[in-house]
Amino acid sequence: MVGGDGGALLFPLIESGVMNATNLLPIFLLYVVVYSVLLFIMLRLGVVATMTTMFMLNVIGNSSLGLNLKVWWAPNGLLAAGLVLGVAAWGFQKSLGRRELLGSGEIETVYSP
Repeated sequence: MVGGDGGALLFPLIESGVMNATNLLPIFLLYVVVYSVLLFIMLRLGVVATMTTMFMLNVIGNSSLGLNLKVWWAPNGLLAAGLVLGVAAWGFQKSLGRRELLGSGEIETVYSP
């Protein structure tokens, strides 16, 4: 776990958002929390879940979506929001497996000795 803690403290230093920030300490602490969560996801769930999380965070962070849909960047923001919602819906559907969404509430036993 020491490697994860060290990574959470060192990874924010390579981010340009931290190094170019006017208030360095709050931004650094925010990035430490974000990277701690990402490293926890990687250690518990694997690299694919971490890469998906990083991709979605970058899509959300780099998209601009507002209430005015007549501006020139509105289609890009709507596409990013649709992408995030689509991946979330696909992941939810895959996590259900063979169960129904509003089923009987009984849990199937996969392993029976």
